Formats: sequence, C-alpha cells, structure tokens
Amino acid sequence: MIIPLLLAVIVLSVLVIQFNSARHTKVDDEPKDRPCTEGLKSGTNTSIVSWNSSTTHKSCPSGDWKLFGGKCYWISESMQSWTKSQRDCAMKNSNLMIIQDFIDMSFLWLHLNSHARYWIGLTFPSEGNSWIWVDNSSFDSHLLTIKKYSRWTRSTKCAHLSGNIIAEQNCDYNFRWICQQ
Repeated sequence: MIIPLLLAVIVLSVLVIQFNSARHTKVDDEPKDRPCTEGLKSGTNTSIVSWNSSTTHKSCPSGDWKLFGGKCYWISESMQSWTKSQRDCAMKNSNLMIIQDFIDMSFLWLHLNSHARYWIGLTFPSEGNSWIWVDNSSFDSHLLTIKKYSRWTRSTKCAHLSGNIIAEQNCDYNFRWICQQ
C-alpha cells in the first residue's frame, strides 16, 4: 500500500515541476523589446525585468521609445550636431546613449541601421585627458574601442557609432542620435 502511494506522489511531483517549467519558459520566450505603448491604454508601458533575482518596474515615456533590458531608448530619424542631439535628449528627460554593458550592445545590434551613424554620449573634454560619458562615468576600453583618425583636432571631441564601430568625430557634424533613459 505504501509503494503505490509513494509512486503517486513522485508522479504528481514530476508533473507539477514540468508544468511550472513550461509556464516559465513561455514567459521567458515573450519579446522583451516591445514598443512602449503596446497593449496599454494609458500610453506608457510598464515592464517587470528580472536581473540577478531583483525585480524592477520600468515605464517608457511614449510609443516612439523602445523598452529593452529595463532601459528605454529613442532613435532619431533626422540628423543634427552632437550638442543639439544632447539638448534634444535633455528635453526628453534623458541623455545621449551610454554604452555600459552587453544589454546596451544587444539593443544596438538589434535595432540600428548598420549603415547609419549615430551620436552617443561619449566626449573627450577639452580640459580632460580621457573619454568620458555624459553622466561623467569613465569609458571602459575593455568593453569598447574607439577608432581614431590620424589627424586629431580640437574640434574632434565627440564619438559616434556606426555598425559595431565607435569612432571619434568633429562634434559639429550632423548624424542621427540615440537617447537613453
């Protein structure tokens, strides 16, 4: 009598584990880069993103922003200088994109036109001696490298992204830009 009951408990345990596993797989397979207003009537998107067992709630400002990895990104269609691009991002309560990790790189690979050039939030201050991001964090040369041109000038103080290459550039050139929240 005990053996059939023990077998029944084992079989039920296995079925419960398989059901929970299938349910988690379905949630994990859902797209993480939905447009920010998808499925919501309020015009904002809220996502629950788990990283290292912590849960974060994130909302993007509007439908033209993309939610990816717990951050919101906005990609311009027009072109302007680095300074005007940064001002535009500030008006959107954001900054030019700061590339800090693999999640940021994944967004770039998935969503950008590989032939276009985009301003990012990386500059070489005139009084400085190294590249810094617009949030004053230091540039990690182990994560990314910057393509340098042979002629460095005082006006070459900004960085742009093209494909998977970051290159120094005169800040007055007109490129598209990426804002990040």
